[in-house]
Amino acid sequence: KEMGRALLAQHHPRVLRVMVAEALGGSRSPEAEPYLIDGLKARVGSVRVACVVALGRLGATKHRRAIRRLAKDDDPRVRHAVFQEHLRLTTEPRERLFDVVAASLQDPHPGVRRAAIEANLAWRRRDSIPALIHLLERDSQRLTLHAAEALQLLTGLDLGKNPARWRQWWDAEGHANPLPSLAEAEAAREDRLARRKASETQ
Repeated sequence: KEMGRALLAQHHPRVLRVMVAEALGGSRSPEAEPYLIDGLKARVGSVRVACVVALGRLGATKHRRAIRRLAKDDDPRVRHAVFQEHLRLTTEPRERLFDVVAASLQDPHPGVRRAAIEANLAWRRRDSIPALIHLLERDSQRLTLHAAEALQLLTGLDLGKNPARWRQWWDAEGHANPLPSLAEAEAAREDRLARRKASETQ
């Protein structure tokens, strides 16, 4: 209770409140959960982030509604933490979670977009491909490379970083064809690399 009150005290230093949230998350005590949920309303972004992470460590499940509200938080660090927490709360319907992932591909913060790319790759959903192609058109070079690699591992194809080529493939056949497994896509990539090396050797 003393730690919970310290977390919620607006006059306490930010660093202290963050440390308290981390300690509550590691306590494994169900009594810490309501304090951390109240901490999601803190005015300081770093405290909100610490509470989101701590609730995840605690294995809490009663904060889904509060987490959904924070998905549009002004602080990109909060949105990133909320995105990871959404993925942890897998008891929600898969379709709703995918909507969160798809929306996060358009997030202004690159860290959130990177995490969304990785989630799309892990879930291997064909309807994520247009959003990944869109990233090739407008994102930074680093995330463009990341999106192109995700497209390769989703489709088994290597169409580079050119969004026009990916869109042409998608419109012609990609939207209808089933995706290969991750093992098949990785094998196709290894085969391309081997043929490229053989050509260089010749």
